[in-house]
Amino acid sequence: MATDEKMAKDAEETVENESEGSDENNRSEKAEKIVRNHMLVALGTGIVPPVIDIAALTGVQIRMLYLLSQNYGQKFKNEWGKSIVGTLIGGYGMARLATGAVFSLMKFIPVVGQIAAPISLSIVASASTYALGKVFVKHFDTGGTLLNFDSEKMREYYYEQYEKGVKLAKDQTESKKGK
Repeated sequence: MATDEKMAKDAEETVENESEGSDENNRSEKAEKIVRNHMLVALGTGIVPPVIDIAALTGVQIRMLYLLSQNYGQKFKNEWGKSIVGTLIGGYGMARLATGAVFSLMKFIPVVGQIAAPISLSIVASASTYALGKVFVKHFDTGGTLLNFDSEKMREYYYEQYEKGVKLAKDQTESKKGK
């Protein structure tokens, strides 16, 4: 978990240490690093005890939105972040997160649940975080703000990015097994 905290701290320092006048490429690169690092932190939420894992995931995602907002010079309020996460993840995302909640509760099942649930929940959490981050990078790159975010316009893009996130998360878990 210390590695996860270090990656999140590195992402925050990346935003804080850069000047506000950085060019778009620099800003986009920093945004991609923030998303990647938070995706990896979310991957670790699968090993957190049941129920706490979902709260931890929400915290990771809200923090990512905060850092992305800072990177793009946007005003951020926790209430906005929570509302946007809930609105965007509705529908398809809620079905995936409900699956995640089931995996979270499966941790109570001796042996099988304690092995399978953390891996499955980690992939769902990581993919969801990746998709959310990619949606906001795209939104901010096109001049959007938290106040004019339209979840309906971005929902299809979220779905696409979620599927990419699943592949990336599976690759990460496979590479960890190989070490």
